Amino acid sequence: MANLNETDLWAAGIYQLEEDDPVLGGPTGIDNLAPRQLASRTLYQRLRNITPWEATFTYPANVAYVNYGGSTWKSVGESLNVAPGADTAKWVRWAFTDAELALKVGDAVSVHEAKDNPHPQYATDADLAAHLAATNPHPQYATDADLADHVAAANPHPQYATDVDLASHSAAANPHAQYVRHDAAQGLTPAQATQARANIGAEDPGTAVALIQKNAPMFALDTGVANAIVVDYVPASVARVDGMVLWIKAKAANTGGTTINQNGFGAKPVYGLGGAALQGGEIIANCICEVVWNAGLDVYVLIACNGGGLQIAAATNGRHALNRDTADARFAPKAGDAGQTFNVAASTGAGHAVRQDQFTSTNNYQKLPNGIILQWGTANLAGNQGLTFPIAFPGALLYLSAQATSASNNSNVVNVGTTSLTGFSAYPTLNNAQTALAIYWLAIGR
Repeated sequence: MANLNETDLWAAGIYQLEEDDPVLGGPTGIDNLAPRQLASRTLYQRLRNITPWEATFTYPANVAYVNYGGSTWKSVGESLNVAPGADTAKWVRWAFTDAELALKVGDAVSVHEAKDNPHPQYATDADLAAHLAATNPHPQYATDADLADHVAAANPHPQYATDVDLASHSAAANPHAQYVRHDAAQGLTPAQATQARANIGAEDPGTAVALIQKNAPMFALDTGVANAIVVDYVPASVARVDGMVLWIKAKAANTGGTTINQNGFGAKPVYGLGGAALQGGEIIANCICEVVWNAGLDVYVLIACNGGGLQIAAATNGRHALNRDTADARFAPKAGDAGQTFNVAASTGAGHAVRQDQFTSTNNYQKLPNGIILQWGTANLAGNQGLTFPIAFPGALLYLSAQATSASNNSNVVNVGTTSLTGFSAYPTLNNAQTALAIYWLAIGR
């Protein structure tokens, strides 16, 4: 006699035999439909509850829990006839045996139970009983949001009577000895520690991701000498790659041409942004330097080093920066000593040299390279009087101000009347009465 066929399926309902259903058995017979549905439900529940492991069952991934070898295991991959512990891609430990717990906890439980008051944070035995009887005694850890609120709370541990109690608890080497912590420091095997880290999404120390998170593949300390940098990156560089960006903490300042030996590949020269070998002073001791490998030039290019001189190429256009060689060539004295003076005509246009007497003259003007014209002067006003600018503004008068030359009487006011491109009118007052006054004036235009 054959057994009913069972499938890992939760039947939505159980078929009810009707009065006119024929009597029909077998794998597909109507009389066996309801028993098959119940059997499938039973198999579905068994595969998802903690039951003894059986080699004949096909366990689905991530939902099956079995008891095997005195411990509980969870499926992480679909398996058939793969015993828990034989393949970590199929099963992971989900609990520990009594012996394992005793080994890790030691006598912590007996010590805890022997205390006169093992839970001083509870005021009375009734409080402790209520805590133990609660369906959810720690609701503050229900979600990540709850935990975040707990951490941010001004007093997250009100169960401690005083700050001294909390300080003592925080200072204890192992304040929760009764709990088996999921880390290697508590004596877990390497496999158990790896699984514990996997449960919380942490990276193993030394893995590529962990090293990248610390920027280790791109940063290294210089162990060489001045002008000969030696760096070893971890993990070790496999080869120099065109465009590879590296960061170096320099051991010493450079005094001339400099090389870099990266992970034992051999020394290669370092060029500046100007496309030439370093001259000295570009690298400063204990400062962070950024370099890029240029495979076409077979050199490292120094992008920056805080505190060091920056090499730049010779300027070829108006907005390019000048390097020192170009500046020295363009602005060196033509003849005589460094204090040589030159006699020039009065400035009359933008870009002209300005003669000193033009700045010291009482009424004068200056044209700036951007087209702005400054004009200034003084005047003695006997009343409402018109004043003429040294030159007419070609385009517009942008700003005009006038004030008394002396601040001895703060009641003096200079009033500006009409304005034009060629001048303006002004009259001074004292206590709202027109008066005579010496003034300064300044006009800006273009």
